[in-house]
Amino acid sequence: MKNTIKDITSYIDFLRKQGFLVTLSCFDSVLERHLPVLLKYEVHQCAVCSYLKANEKTKGKCPKNKAILNKNYPKTLTYSCCYAGVEEYVYPVICDNSLICCVHISGFRGVLEKSSINYNKYYSLLGRDFFELYQQLSVNPPKKEEILKFVKPLEYMLISLKDEELNYNFEGTSSSKIYRKVLKYIYDNYMNNIDVNDIAKSLNYSASYIRNVFSKHSNKTVSQTINDIKLSQAKNLLKSTTLSITRIALESGFCDGNYFSYVFKKKYSISPKKYRKDNAI
Repeated sequence: MKNTIKDITSYIDFLRKQGFLVTLSCFDSVLERHLPVLLKYEVHQCAVCSYLKANEKTKGKCPKNKAILNKNYPKTLTYSCCYAGVEEYVYPVICDNSLICCVHISGFRGVLEKSSINYNKYYSLLGRDFFELYQQLSVNPPKKEEILKFVKPLEYMLISLKDEELNYNFEGTSSSKIYRKVLKYIYDNYMNNIDVNDIAKSLNYSASYIRNVFSKHSNKTVSQTINDIKLSQAKNLLKSTTLSITRIALESGFCDGNYFSYVFKKKYSISPKKYRKDNAI
């Protein structure tokens, strides 16, 4: 039996180990069955992106950007920048004139005039913290030819996954669709110290119903899922930045550095400080 979704995630993990900050977005509904896995690869790896998502002045802008991209996606590999000036390659995976998803290779600055304009706007708004994180972005993005070389196999796998799903004829139950909506909300908002009540209010369901849906489709509770996503992002920041433990806790969605350290050690049997020392890139 084919395991294309595993091939896709393993390949993205491999690319990330090579230093390419690869993420996915704008998933076609045909991939709905795999959203619990694919959404894990929607979270951008740049420290400045985590900061922007968590900051009160800019939170909510990234999901809006993704919604705009979903409606007005490029038709070929494009180098562009976000509202705050973070530059990236965007590669649309298109089959039969329909978008399957977008592949992002992010983490760059200093190439586009527009990115400089956007950066200056948000530097005026956010100040030194934003400046320091923005400076960590690379000023040497790969050439388009290099990007195409490694994104083409990923395109092939994603198209294969779509073909498999069309043959599978997955419809899903009402509760499974709600479960995926809940996961999407969590991934878009994990940094905002959300809980099941926030999710229920946003999706117009009761908190008890959301808990029941989760119990049917996951071996984790809603709070465990939120914490695991926060901790996963915190691990990335510990490895790839020099931000303080307290700062990482806040930008990963924890309201207190001490509580974050407690939860982290309980989950991984190692302190955040020791994890950073052992896994520094």
